[in-house]
Amino acid sequence: MGHRTDNGLTLEELITTTTPAPNGCANSKYLTEHLLAQAAKQSSLHASFARVGQIAGPVRSPSLLNKAEWFPSLVLSSLHVGALPDTLGPALDHIDWVPVGLLAEVLVDLALNKNKTANESVDVFHPVNLYPLTWEVIRPIVEDALLKTSGEKLKSFPSGTGDEELQALVAKNPAVKLLEFFEDIMFKSTRENVLDTQLTVQRSGELQAVEAIQPEWIQKWVGEWVQRSFIALHS
Repeated sequence: MGHRTDNGLTLEELITTTTPAPNGCANSKYLTEHLLAQAAKQSSLHASFARVGQIAGPVRSPSLLNKAEWFPSLVLSSLHVGALPDTLGPALDHIDWVPVGLLAEVLVDLALNKNKTANESVDVFHPVNLYPLTWEVIRPIVEDALLKTSGEKLKSFPSGTGDEELQALVAKNPAVKLLEFFEDIMFKSTRENVLDTQLTVQRSGELQAVEAIQPEWIQKWVGEWVQRSFIALHS
């Protein structure tokens, strides 16, 4: 949600702070959680909400993740300029994505679970991948996927090269609309909080079954993005 703690860990509980989050999206989620918690407290209902983090594309069907999302936008823009970043910065380097179809199963599992947190009007869940990876691990897989689907060998876009190179990377469709996002996130020096998963793991066997991001998943996503972009370009 963008809120940070001294130990870098966000617990599975309602966040209460007087410090604003770094962006409007995180602030709106904070307000929504408190509205839900207050409604549950004043009624006989028990509420739950999930901080899902980054949702990845499907892995069991040919449908694809929205290309307007930051990661497909970054991948396709890298293909346009022939260079792939060698870092995403500390804020994006903890890759704990869950594919959308698997996430749906986890959410159903949590919703049907009858256990409740004692003395609490709401349950807070963090259905994120229990086996996070880094961009250092993901990058060569993305590079190989782009080579296989487009036939182009991408150069490295070195870290710390500054705004001029970043502007060049995203100046071409489709990531230009995300320029401010990349400027704010990729060059941050602070790492985002990690979401604690102790309670969520206890409540969901489906989450325990989710694997780390697999190379074949990335190959699938990248191939579909490139193919769809090629069709759109020539239609």
